[in-house]
Amino acid sequence: MPISPSPSLRIAIVAPPWFEIPPNAYGGIEWICAWLAEGLMARGHDVTLIAAGRNRTSARFLQTFPECPSERLGDGLPDVIHTAMAETLLQDVEVDLVHDHTLCGPLQAGRRAVPTFVTAHGPLAGDIGDYYRALGNAVNLVSISESQRSEAPALNWAATVHNGIPVAEYPFRKDKDDYLLFLGRMSPDKGAHLAIDAARAAGRPLVIAGKCNEPPEKAYFE
Repeated sequence: MPISPSPSLRIAIVAPPWFEIPPNAYGGIEWICAWLAEGLMARGHDVTLIAAGRNRTSARFLQTFPECPSERLGDGLPDVIHTAMAETLLQDVEVDLVHDHTLCGPLQAGRRAVPTFVTAHGPLAGDIGDYYRALGNAVNLVSISESQRSEAPALNWAATVHNGIPVAEYPFRKDKDDYLLFLGRMSPDKGAHLAIDAARAAGRPLVIAGKCNEPPEKAYFE
């Protein structure tokens, strides 16, 4: 279905349920959802955010869980419940498109009368690539880099949109501390092992700050 030609769109952003938007600490996708909501509203769009926990953005907010199930990260059921609740909430909201950032949410796209856009936030090898292929034309995929998109060029891509980061919040500082920093989830695709190799090759100390509370992450960390 074509998107409304109006320059101002009514957009529903469905965020993951694990952390508030924006998060207090860890939460890469959650930060992107927060910046996206604020950026779209600054451009005159009407944004509805569907998420768990408290509303910490300027967007209209529809809540699934009153508290984020952060301690259950890695358990698929909260995401399934979040998806079902989000779909129920969407029945009472008039939108021109849904921008989904969850794992299970895209499965609802075929039931909607409006287009669903899904940002692929990570590598497309393995199961996640098979998942997006199985969804076919039910969703419009958005890549975050041309390199990522080249991993699976046959998917139903709508556009490449690089993650928008408000650079003013991360000012340049000429004088640095005497160490390198890796910040991210403990997973092979995040490349902590590559950061270790690079630090050793450069002869510089490395500090690793990583999330490792899920079994695969703990195994990788070990």
